[in-house]
Amino acid sequence: MSMFGTHDSRLVNDMISVCHDGNAFYKDAAKEVNSPQLSALFTEMADIRASIEKDLQSTVSSMGEEPSESGTLIGKMRKTYTDVMSNLSDETDYRYVAQLEEAEDDALETFKESVEKLEDPLLTSRLSSHVDAIQLTHNRMRDLKHTMKDTRH
Repeated sequence: MSMFGTHDSRLVNDMISVCHDGNAFYKDAAKEVNSPQLSALFTEMADIRASIEKDLQSTVSSMGEEPSESGTLIGKMRKTYTDVMSNLSDETDYRYVAQLEEAEDDALETFKESVEKLEDPLLTSRLSSHVDAIQLTHNRMRDLKHTMKDTRH
């Protein structure tokens, strides 16, 4: 195993953990929100994260490394905070959207930074499509948050 594989696999495993967080958070949010449209959107977003996670795990396995199968502590804390706050509020849908949008900000940053730091140019090229997918989900949640915020007042 080369040093490059270890470095790159660590970066890809970070991306896997972020996807795992997003998938779990979106699945949970889909069950908790009142709006059937939001529930469907969150289920779609969870599926996107699961698909990316599976591809990244396959990538790490192909490097001869062990792929991550868990999320991050920050992701778990954010989900718990949102669950508690939503139970105390009558704005459950907006709270989930706002927190998911923040999670999207973090995911996008992690994906961009990780892909920039990869040492294997072929891997960088291959995984840049995942950055694009995360950018799209980020934009959807950002736009939804702004729309919901505008209609709240």
